[in-house]
Amino acid sequence: MTGRDRSMALHRAVMRAVMGVILALLPAPTASPTQSADDAPVQCVLLRGEAALRACEEVIRSDRPAGVRAEARYNRGVELDSLDRHAEALEEFAEAIRLKPDYAAAYMNMGVVFANLSRWDEAVGAYRQANTLRRHNDALGAYRSALRVRPGYANAWGNLGMTAYLLGRYTEAAEAFETARELVPDYFDTRPVQRKAWEASRRQRPPIPARR
Repeated sequence: MTGRDRSMALHRAVMRAVMGVILALLPAPTASPTQSADDAPVQCVLLRGEAALRACEEVIRSDRPAGVRAEARYNRGVELDSLDRHAEALEEFAEAIRLKPDYAAAYMNMGVVFANLSRWDEAVGAYRQANTLRRHNDALGAYRSALRVRPGYANAWGNLGMTAYLLGRYTEAAEAFETARELVPDYFDTRPVQRKAWEASRRQRPPIPARR
């Protein structure tokens, strides 16, 4: 083994230790107990090879909710990677993240693929993003729990709004900020960062359908 080979082997071993994962990808559990085995999202998970890719593509091209299509992109990426089509797998994970910006597992799998391709800096970046999202998701759950106990706590609503904004959950962010302002009318006067996040969330959230 040459010096470069030893260096690369050591780098890969360090990456495995840092990432804390075996460099293999797992599909997302898209299927639910109520779904038929013939349903495309179920087939996207259960099938393998080209059949799985076709099933996932059917979901991606459908008008199903963005979260379902994101999981199909994710599962298609897993299958493409298993077929050694790594560049295409990375594209699918990126699309999954576009549809679901807080998709920590998609970032994690991007990191795995980058590591397997010896693209170490990109692997570390993707892994860090996955960890950040997981921490934000944990924080989101903590704020929701706190607000169930103390729903009149404006600061918790503001923190929920900021965390949801960072996760790309703009509707929830805007609503949380607006609740904080209802509780404390001058809430934004001394919080310019929260104000900017609230304004951005209002612009980014989907429009409310008109009532008929």
